[in-house]
Amino acid sequence: MEIEARVKETVGQVMKIDNEEITDVNLNDNLVNDLDFDSVRTLILAASLEEQFDMNFDEENFAIIKTVADIVYFIEENKSEK
Repeated sequence: MEIEARVKETVGQVMKIDNEEITDVNLNDNLVNDLDFDSVRTLILAASLEEQFDMNFDEENFAIIKTVADIVYFIEENKSEK
């Protein structure tokens, strides 16, 4: 599965934790404004992505990530450096 699809699936799974109806996750979705992510959900997402992609997301990384596309870009850029 490609990175984009895996990220969208992970975002959807984190949204499902609160038993919300999962709509289609789009690349341009803003984590806070469109998907209602709060700090706890963001931490859960970071932990899930760290496990899935075997990389670290620290606070500085997630401070600049606003959209689903930002996550995909970050992973693509940092996976290629390893």
